[in-house]
Amino acid sequence: MRAAVARAFAGQARSCLALGSPFTAALCRDLPAALARAPAALRDRVADWPGDPSSAGASVPLRLCGALHGIVLAGEDGELARAYADRDLPVAGLARALDRHAATILDWLDRPPQTNEVARSAPLILAARFLATLCPLPLRLREPGASAGLNLNFD
Repeated sequence: MRAAVARAFAGQARSCLALGSPFTAALCRDLPAALARAPAALRDRVADWPGDPSSAGASVPLRLCGALHGIVLAGEDGELARAYADRDLPVAGLARALDRHAATILDWLDRPPQTNEVARSAPLILAARFLATLCPLPLRLREPGASAGLNLNFD
């Protein structure tokens, strides 16, 4: 695995832990070891990622975590779903999931991750508060993005 890819997984694990997502942090920490046992097509695709694989670039670790979560949400893997429910997914179980779903995961790797980070509402809240002091008229915000309005519930 290229050093940049390994750093991307380690960096994403640190970020997830700092942001209160210990399970995703553990996934990011353990995925490089599980990928070493994954089918060659998946292992090589991640290991040889072109460009920046970090969160500042293609977010490869989150693409992989998103693929696994998508598999769980779709009900396609009972063992993986139980591990997610227990918040305990050892490297061996992770490697088995990568093996069982390599084709699906390869497809997911083509899509950038979608995060619904409601903390990005902070600038909206600040702007709304500022505008309310200038002119106490109703304020209407619309969010056409994937957060489904989560960023608009600050009233």
